[in-house]
Amino acid sequence: MSNRKNYGVMHKHVERQIVDNLAAKKRYIKCYAKLGFTKKSATAAGIRYRTLSIWRLADPEFALQELEAKQTYLEKLEFEADRRAVDGVEKGVYFQGDKVDTELKYSDQLLMFRLKKLDSDYRDSRGAAEGSGPTTVNIYLPDNSRPDDKIVIDVTPSTTKIEDKS
Repeated sequence: MSNRKNYGVMHKHVERQIVDNLAAKKRYIKCYAKLGFTKKSATAAGIRYRTLSIWRLADPEFALQELEAKQTYLEKLEFEADRRAVDGVEKGVYFQGDKVDTELKYSDQLLMFRLKKLDSDYRDSRGAAEGSGPTTVNIYLPDNSRPDDKIVIDVTPSTTKIEDKS
């Protein structure tokens, strides 16, 4: 009889632990979507960082929710990058230590990274020059005895050759 009694107490303990885990998982997912850092989110949710690995392995639904929270955070970052690149950020203008005005500052670098992510043509160009063949660069070196000495550099995407044409 005492075994049944202990089983009932143990069963209630396990049920409470499952409910507590569900609440902790929800807190963590909410924090992760907001903060974007796993360790910081675990601390804010009141759980151990190592617990996340166990939950990911044991609960595929949790792993999926964590990926969705990560995507939510990434979208928040992309939105902020777009805002700073396109709409600009108001910065103070100071004169002799006093704020006298404000101006909008835009981020060309953020805009470039965003374009690279969204447009595969822009991303794949990598700054390569447009052209359909090798490019020859003639460099003339002045020499007292021979004014027509030159070095020819053949620049192609696959090779670069230097020839002395003296």
